[in-house]
Amino acid sequence: MISLIVDGNEENCGIGGADSFEKLIERVRDDYNRDSQVIHSVFVDGEELTDSLEKLYSNKPISDFGKLEVKTLSKIEMSVQMLAGVVSLLDEMIQLSERIAEEQSRLEVFRQFTRLIDGLQVFIDTVQTVRLACRVINTQSLALMEADLLSVMKDMVMYCNENKIEYMQSILRNDLPIVLRDWADSGIPEIEAIITKKSVE
Repeated sequence: MISLIVDGNEENCGIGGADSFEKLIERVRDDYNRDSQVIHSVFVDGEELTDSLEKLYSNKPISDFGKLEVKTLSKIEMSVQMLAGVVSLLDEMIQLSERIAEEQSRLEVFRQFTRLIDGLQVFIDTVQTVRLACRVINTQSLALMEADLLSVMKDMVMYCNENKIEYMQSILRNDLPIVLRDWADSGIPEIEAIITKKSVE
């Protein structure tokens, strides 16, 4: 019988050795993804479970495996980790924006601009995910920063589509870095403070 370890504690997996690995994973996700907690990582016999490994193992009986280790985090812990990653992403986007602003090759400008937009979308999506998970309401300051970022992005894309590279580069040199630094210095710390306050209530 496979050994199920959750956050260092042995648990009863509740299914037989002839059942499939897919059934076990579905059971684990049903049991340990809750309103207040989420599965952070899963290891099978010491190897982290990836999408490709899950597909490979899906039809195998769980008797083929020795140990399934599950690490969970509270949604607050997960959100704090995600926000830490967001701060690093903002630094990367600021540097990328400033590099594009000085780039002379139009081909390279367009190539790097696509990467910048993708990164900004990841930032927006991550912040939204965190706020929904922790029920962070939209304060006036956060609403203003959101509006500033969306306005700057709208102008950047417009100038890019109109092939007005000089105007776009001006925004990348001045406006976007200011908005992103505002998020790094004020927006993210404000969200973290709200989450921390919720965790002790």
